[in-house]
Amino acid sequence: MVRNKKMLNAKKSLAVLSAWAMSISLLAAFPAAAVTEGSSAVVSYDEEAADESGNDAANVDAASYDISAESADNADNAAGADDSRNAAANTAAIVSDDCAVNEDAGDIAEDADNIGSTYNIESTDSADAAFTDEYAEVYADFADSGSAEADEPSDGCVFLGIEGRFITTDAEAALARINEIRKEACEAGNVPDPRDKTRMLQPDDYVPVKWSTDLESVARVRAKEAAITIAHARLNDKTIWTVKSNGIGGNAENLAWNGSTTMVSGINQFYEEKAYWVNQNSSEVTGHYTSMINPKYNYVGLGDFYSSAASYHNTLAMRLVNYSESKTSVVSGSNGVSIIVSSTELDETIQPGTSTSLEKLEVAKSFITGYKLSKTSYSIKGGAEAQIDITANVSCKGISSTLKAVQGLTYNVADSSIVSVSSKGVAKGLMKGSTTVDISDGESSIGTVTVTVTSNSSGTADDQVIDNEHLTSEDTTNHFENWSSKSFWYENGERQGTLEDSNGVMGDGTVRGREIYDPKTDGWYWLDAEYCGAKAVNKEVWMPYIYQDELNWGDDEINANAAESGDMAEQVKNVIKIHQNGGGGSEGAGKWVRYDDDGKMYKGWLKITGDLAELYPTQSGNTYYYDLKTGLMAKGDVKINGTQYHFDETTGALVK
Repeated sequence: MVRNKKMLNAKKSLAVLSAWAMSISLLAAFPAAAVTEGSSAVVSYDEEAADESGNDAANVDAASYDISAESADNADNAAGADDSRNAAANTAAIVSDDCAVNEDAGDIAEDADNIGSTYNIESTDSADAAFTDEYAEVYADFADSGSAEADEPSDGCVFLGIEGRFITTDAEAALARINEIRKEACEAGNVPDPRDKTRMLQPDDYVPVKWSTDLESVARVRAKEAAITIAHARLNDKTIWTVKSNGIGGNAENLAWNGSTTMVSGINQFYEEKAYWVNQNSSEVTGHYTSMINPKYNYVGLGDFYSSAASYHNTLAMRLVNYSESKTSVVSGSNGVSIIVSSTELDETIQPGTSTSLEKLEVAKSFITGYKLSKTSYSIKGGAEAQIDITANVSCKGISSTLKAVQGLTYNVADSSIVSVSSKGVAKGLMKGSTTVDISDGESSIGTVTVTVTSNSSGTADDQVIDNEHLTSEDTTNHFENWSSKSFWYENGERQGTLEDSNGVMGDGTVRGREIYDPKTDGWYWLDAEYCGAKAVNKEVWMPYIYQDELNWGDDEINANAAESGDMAEQVKNVIKIHQNGGGGSEGAGKWVRYDDDGKMYKGWLKITGDLAELYPTQSGNTYYYDLKTGLMAKGDVKINGTQYHFDETTGALVK
């Protein structure tokens, strides 16, 4: 099969090249901001020559790799680039196993050790079908849709991160520049047609490329990957054509590295190859220019990633595709698989730029040579969070980098009632105490950290422990039972305060929880429905009423119950009346209550100090008063034990 021949040819042609990796140190010696161009590598195939010739010479022509140093910003850098090229030209051949043709996908695999400032690679499949970076099976191509990035790392991979941002300030100018170059090539009369270099491009060959949002998404992924690999290579060890957005991947990829903050600078790097192509100088790189002017491509997407942590601060990725302007989808039905084609155009929206943030990269574990814990102990307050900071040493395609661990590691907590750790390594304090967290990559241990929680949790919903079991009890009395380090209330053998509790407090159409009274402790408690009825601790809760059945009361019942609140009687009475008249919490109905570290409702005076001040820092030093009967927070003017006090009308904090 021709593609098998091409794969062998590509390997043979690499014998004329040197171990370009040896020149990395020379390139790295240049300041990142100054090196706008270094070496280039291009992969191109002449299918006709490969099909018709069986000799090695024709094979080399049919699958040639060119590496050359291009111009730099000054003479010293140019000389250094020349030295790099000369050093490469006089050393041993690079390993060819990293350069091959993917028979199924038509992918030209990545040249592992070539390093430089521009690369071009094109798939070899037909350019006439919709989504022309197709795999051998059409179903496989069109079934692949959605985002260019996965939410979870794939098998054998983890998510690592690099600080950086995406630039789009000159995206429109970059698109205009590409089309300017394409039009110039068609009107010049002396530019060979990339589709058939025996003829010159003509004015009627000009096809302006449109912007593709999907290709831009793909290019963004590739730009941040290439910022690390400095090659047509993915950090997850998959082929570069596996990156797709809504089924769109592209036929050609160009990469450029420089120290600028614009897209146009990379476009101009590609354009510098024009003279070589016009003069048919086979010893120089031309693939970036020819793919950019090729009339068969009608959509383009650019991703420009800037990171001060990268060897070259700015990485531009270009993806081009010949899109047939028809969308093919695969539908499975009772009668088998049907292919549906409908006319459409690609989304041409340019995505906004981003501010500097930690951008995730999917990295194969096989490329990770080791991990390092930035610290082995953490101290946090209850309810607070801390990122367990881990870095990974990555070696891919001869390039070494240090990246931050983002997602995909395993965190085993010794005591999950004290601390929880998310899949992204975020530790959250649940209860006062200390515990250890063992960290691994699923295959081998990374290390252990100790997390100390200095105070109990604030009791917000996220801090509770979910227990979906033990929903019944053999004890039919009203009582608390402890499970998963939390307390749950049972009546007649059934757990109360769950989402199914018919006596629960409603909110947004669902049960929020339930307020219960325990005669054994003479205390009121809140059962949190979101967490299977767990007793809330150190938590503030808003109730839509003072008494659950107050809506049905007449004046006599209101007055009688309000009288039990003594000094707070008038406020209790007013709140009930507002509720009966259809008022909500914003109009003064309902009550704010607070539960202590044992879950019992506060009553009487409370000053926020000590551990409470740590839990509620914005309330530190404030004093509150809670009705001795209902737990209602005092607001406004209230006389307590003969003394007049004024509490903030909104927060309830004592003013004077």
